[in-house]
Amino acid sequence: MLLFIEQLLNGLQLGVMLFLMSAGLTLVFGIMRVLATFGLILFFNELTCII
Repeated sequence: MLLFIEQLLNGLQLGVMLFLMSAGLTLVFGIMRVLATFGLILFFNELTCII
């Protein structure tokens, strides 16, 4: 049971971290007047290559 709770919290932490990173990139690319969608596509492509 303890392992399940630990894995649940790890998944939640990863999800929140990815959300904050993507929200930050959206703001940065939006301010820079660059297409946010293109930047996020590049970001998630790099992220999946790292993982």
